Amino acid sequence: MPGGENGETLRDLVVRLIDSAKDYLRAEMTVAKRTALEWAARAKPAIVFVIIAILLLQAGLTVLLAALGLTLAHWIGTAGGMAVAGVLALALAGLLAWLAVSRITGKGR
Repeated sequence: MPGGENGETLRDLVVRLIDSAKDYLRAEMTVAKRTALEWAARAKPAIVFVIIAILLLQAGLTVLLAALGLTLAHWIGTAGGMAVAGVLALALAGLLAWLAVSRITGKGR
């Protein structure tokens, strides 16, 4: 097979191209890894705050539902008021779960 200007064959050029592509891919992966690690390092404190906020939200909703149950207790008794508040909470949770599943599966569009 005749060589090019510097005596390289087509096979040599393809081998060099593949090696260059591998080096480029390694460099891009290194940059992506460093970028992800830097983002994760910056996000760690924020993640802690988000978790605390979610826990406080859950506590607030629990108190709100208990207050709703106690308010309803004046008309339908303590057990009835708490049961209605619990059913309302479960219905809301079910609705939100159904909405999430329908959006994930694409059937809610």
